[in-house]
Amino acid sequence: FALALSIRTFAVPEVHKIFYDEDTYLEIGLQIKETGMGAPCNYNDENGCRGHGFVRWPNTYPLLLAIAYTFFGASEAIGFALVRALSSLSVVLIFLIGYALTKNRKIGLYSAIILAFIPVHIVWSNSAASDAVFMFLSLAAFLFMLMAIKIKTWDMQLLSMLALAFAVYTRPEGILLVPVMLFSMA
Repeated sequence: FALALSIRTFAVPEVHKIFYDEDTYLEIGLQIKETGMGAPCNYNDENGCRGHGFVRWPNTYPLLLAIAYTFFGASEAIGFALVRALSSLSVVLIFLIGYALTKNRKIGLYSAIILAFIPVHIVWSNSAASDAVFMFLSLAAFLFMLMAIKIKTWDMQLLSMLALAFAVYTRPEGILLVPVMLFSMA
């Protein structure tokens, strides 16, 4: 985790990759924190937001932003830091998944090192886009699914499905994970 976070913090500058979407996610996170509305503000004046736009974006990532804004203050830097932290935690999840599948710590470690050094993942980890958040939530859902298969309790299956729901609501392509997870847990 520390290695992945260091690489993502110091090797690549914070840069918006998807200009319109990233700003919109950051704005929706702010609106969730301040007004409870999961939509961007259309008109803002000295009294606050006067009208919210139509919601076209999934709100899982903005909800996580709102939580981070509550604890650390609302700023673009917090959005970048959240994505960087979740990207680095994805490296930990890859280790746990590799270990859970093989019961071999070396394979888990090699898997984590590979993800930690993938250039595309490093570059996208230092943006405010939702891609790295989706990856983190998908990996969490997959890890919980593996645990649910092994433990066979309803609460672990529920946790797995909840993580899957968050992943699906982060990015539309997450719906492709649903049949895989349902088939695996059947």
